[in-house]
Amino acid sequence: MFREYKSLLDKNDISPTTQRVMILEFLDKHRIHPTVEQVYNGLKDKMISLSKATVYNTLNKFVESGIVHELTIFSNEIRYEYDKVNHIHFKCIKCSKIYDIKQENSLHKETSIEEHKILDYQINLRGICKNCLSKENEE
Repeated sequence: MFREYKSLLDKNDISPTTQRVMILEFLDKHRIHPTVEQVYNGLKDKMISLSKATVYNTLNKFVESGIVHELTIFSNEIRYEYDKVNHIHFKCIKCSKIYDIKQENSLHKETSIEEHKILDYQINLRGICKNCLSKENEE
């Protein structure tokens, strides 16, 4: 996988440093829509010299190049994801987990709406996830 990440960064004119490759790998392997803090905490033990600023700057560079999506889901907290397939986000109000819903939506095919050009969009849903519902039913 290291070669694939390196190649993707090269293709997007981003110097493939070890830190950048490891951040991209983290996003690919941990599909939890992490914050900068979560990425940093997930990698700091593997890379002693890693700083939150490096993670923040790297993620911004990835977003600018289109490698990674920046998400704001029902709060002012910014999260990141590597998934390129259009999908819906569902946030559980009980456990705060964010789920990817792979259900097809008519907006996924649109390039404009009411004569406005669509460049990007997010569809976010909020409710109670099936795991939390199951726990409630058991109680």
